[in-house]
Amino acid sequence: MPTYPNYPQTSDTKVQLQRAMVQEEATNGRFRARVLGPVKARITAVHMLTRADLAALDAFYAANATAELDFVLRESGAAYTVVFSDVPQRELRVS
Repeated sequence: MPTYPNYPQTSDTKVQLQRAMVQEEATNGRFRARVLGPVKARITAVHMLTRADLAALDAFYAANATAELDFVLRESGAAYTVVFSDVPQRELRVS
């Protein structure tokens, strides 16, 4: 399995836990909820990249857009198996 590139992650990198759940009122008036699968993590990785690193990330995405990837969250060292949910976004900043 490919490993996501080891770029420095900023403090804006975040992990959001999500669970699909349906909540409804039953015919007898009681509240009920059904869990539709396991808890999943949505990870937003934020990096400050050079143009060369950005080109390398774009090439990595092109080669692995639908593949499962190993991803390590630098802050905690936790490892995740992830997939890209969209094309990597960019925000240009001038310093």
